[in-house]
Amino acid sequence: KAEWRAQIRKAVDAGFRLAHLDSHQHLHAVPALWVIAARLAVEFGIPRLRRPRETCAPPPGTPWSRRLVRRGLLAIAPDPVAPGPVRWCDHFFGIAQTGHLDAGFLAWILGRIPQGWSELITHPGREDEELSRDYAWGYRWEQELEALCSGQAREQIQRQGIELDRSADR
Repeated sequence: KAEWRAQIRKAVDAGFRLAHLDSHQHLHAVPALWVIAARLAVEFGIPRLRRPRETCAPPPGTPWSRRLVRRGLLAIAPDPVAPGPVRWCDHFFGIAQTGHLDAGFLAWILGRIPQGWSELITHPGREDEELSRDYAWGYRWEQELEALCSGQAREQIQRQGIELDRSADR
């Protein structure tokens, strides 16, 4: 708790307005750690906490290893019932495609977005030497960036009436 508080304090003191709280590899989803993360979110006025609980069926062709990760997170990630000042999404997508989201997967996910607040986890970016060295996971950073910025995605989002949350931009 002290380490997480120090990290949050450093970001706040640097002038960042934190829109949500999460952790590397979703560590905060472990029930005992979830309680700590939720309390820190309240303490620092962070309005959202990531709940990596993907309940929809994975897309066709999802490797067994990613299905196992999804199942594990579903088993441990809390399913809180009491609302408080901190919110979490109603629906979560992207675990099965983490680092490998392409236009086809994105269209598949967008076609299944239900009513309510949904979060899509992605890792878009421009690959460089440092990124490749530090994260040798085989992620396709640029493929995800292209899929998310494509005209196809924009059209599908508009056609389905999906409203993108831009509160972090404010």
